[in-house]
Amino acid sequence: MSAIEFTAEDFRQYTYCPRIIYFRYVSRIIPPLTYKMQKGQEYHNDKIRRKTQSKKKDTTIYYNQFLVDEELGLAALFDAIVEENNNYYPIEFKTGKIHSEIPKHHFMQLIVQAIILDHIYHTEVVKGEIRYGSEKRVEIAITLADKLAILKKQFEMLIVVIEENLPPPTPHISKCQDCEFWLSCKRA
Repeated sequence: MSAIEFTAEDFRQYTYCPRIIYFRYVSRIIPPLTYKMQKGQEYHNDKIRRKTQSKKKDTTIYYNQFLVDEELGLAALFDAIVEENNNYYPIEFKTGKIHSEIPKHHFMQLIVQAIILDHIYHTEVVKGEIRYGSEKRVEIAITLADKLAILKKQFEMLIVVIEENLPPPTPHISKCQDCEFWLSCKRA
């Protein structure tokens, strides 16, 4: 059992920029909402958070499930969980547009959710789905190697928090312009 419980959102953020975990867990900064964050919250509140469940033939979709796996030290607020013939997979809803490929931070969030479903439902999740607004649904294969990469990343995140080491910023400076931690970080 991990003393620190990371959420799927934490993995998404760490993949986007590793400093975010430091500011959340070490500095304990509560950042202001950015415009993009506010739009994302509004979208989820209007389109997803009102739903609870839908059922069609052999498929049930559960919305807004918060699952915690204390043994693995992982948690996630799932936008949706699909149960299909005793198989499960997560669905993430995103407000942004997808261009040529799935952003790695979105993929990481989905893998964490798959690991939680694996462990809680004693199953093997082999796929997930990301929906970008109404324009695109992307089904993603999830492998054991993907899941092991998450556990490695979890170890990295634990080291950041336990040793209170400020990681280097993202190499993509363009990500900084919309970051909620810009005032604390300033890429120093």
